[in-house]
Amino acid sequence: MINFATLEISSEIVGASIYYTYSVVGHDPIRLPDGTPGANTFLYSDSKKVTLDRTSIVKAFAWKEGMTVSPIREWLFIKLPLPQISYSLNINLPYTNFGNINELTLNKPVLEDSTTIKYQINGGEILNFEDKIDLKIDQNTKIRFQAQQWDRIYSDVLSQTFEKLPVPEISFSGNNTPSTHPYFDEKDHGTTTLTATQGAIIIFQKNEGDIQVYDENKNPLIIDVLTTKIRFQTQQAGKLHSDIREFYRADTEFTLPAPEAPGWSLFFLPGEISEQTSADLIEQWQPIAYDNQKKTYFRPDLLRGGNSYWVFTPGESTRSEISFHYYPLPGITVPAKTWLLSGILNEKQIPEGLQAHKWNGQTFQPISAPPTGAAWLYKP
Repeated sequence: MINFATLEISSEIVGASIYYTYSVVGHDPIRLPDGTPGANTFLYSDSKKVTLDRTSIVKAFAWKEGMTVSPIREWLFIKLPLPQISYSLNINLPYTNFGNINELTLNKPVLEDSTTIKYQINGGEILNFEDKIDLKIDQNTKIRFQAQQWDRIYSDVLSQTFEKLPVPEISFSGNNTPSTHPYFDEKDHGTTTLTATQGAIIIFQKNEGDIQVYDENKNPLIIDVLTTKIRFQTQQAGKLHSDIREFYRADTEFTLPAPEAPGWSLFFLPGEISEQTSADLIEQWQPIAYDNQKKTYFRPDLLRGGNSYWVFTPGESTRSEISFHYYPLPGITVPAKTWLLSGILNEKQIPEGLQAHKWNGQTFQPISAPPTGAAWLYKP
C-alpha cells in the first residue's frame, strides 16, 4: 500500500523545459513568476517526478529559450480521507465460556462508486474489501486498510491491531515464582494465586464444575484433594482471549527403586511430575539428562515425563527408594533416525518398528521383550 501519488507532466513544445510549483491546500500557494523561471520554481524531469502525499495545488508552465512562456496550468489533487471501518469483536462476555477463537466482523463504510478499500492481514496478500469481512482469529492480528481511487491521492493507511492477551500466571501456595509447568500434586494444596495483565479478568474452572471469575479476595482458587484439573483464561473487552491453560493433578503413585549397585544407572519417569517433586528429585539424585538434538548431556532444571536420566551412585551411598505421584502420559514420540533416552510406558510392549536397548550396568544390549525402567529407543 502506498499513500502518495506520482505526478507526470508533459508539454507539446518539443525541447521545452517544464517548471512547476505546488502547495498544500490551506496555505498560500507559491506563485510562478512571469517570464523566465525564477525563485520558488522547480525544474521537472522524468527521473525525478513530483510526489504528492496530501491534498495539493500544482502549477506548471513550459519555457524554451527564444519563445514566449506558455500559459500557467493549475490542478487540484485531492487526497482521500482515512476509511471509517467499524468492527465488532465477539469475545464471549460476560464470562460464560472459554474460547480460543475470536469472531471479528469488519463493516465496510459507504463510499463513492469509484472508491475502493484495500485491506491486508498480518502482512499477507492485499485484497479488495467487498461488503463485510468475517474473521476467526486466535493470534495477534494487524489489519491495514486504505481507500483508493484512480483520480485521487490514496488515503493514509489505517492500521487496526487486535491484541491477544497473555495467559495468566499461576503461583502455587507457598511458591511466589509463577509456574509454567502444568502439573501439580499434594504439595500444592491451598490457595493458589492467578495473575493477569491490568484491566483483564481471569475465568477458571475446577474439574468439570462451573466457570467462575477469579478474585483473589472474594473468589480465590483453592486446590484440595478433590481437585484433579484446573482450566483458566484471561479475557478483556476489546482484546482477544488468551490461550486456555490447563493444569493437571499428578495422582498416580510411583516408587523409584534405589540403584542396585554403585556406579552409573538409569531411571525412567513414566509420566509428568510437579515442579516441587522435580526439585526434590534433582536435589537428592543429581540426575543427568541427554539432549538428543544437540547430542550432549546436561543437568536439567526440570524433570519431564517420558524421559530417562543418568544417576551416579558412589560406593558409600545409602540412597533409598523414593515414592511420589505422576500424571500418566498417553504415549512417547520417538523422532525418526534419532536415539532417545526414554522407556516403554506401562511396560506393555515395544511399539512396532522401534528398537530398544537396555543398559546392564556396563554396556547397552538390544532387547525384544518390554523393558523395565529406562531404555534407549531408536526408530530407523
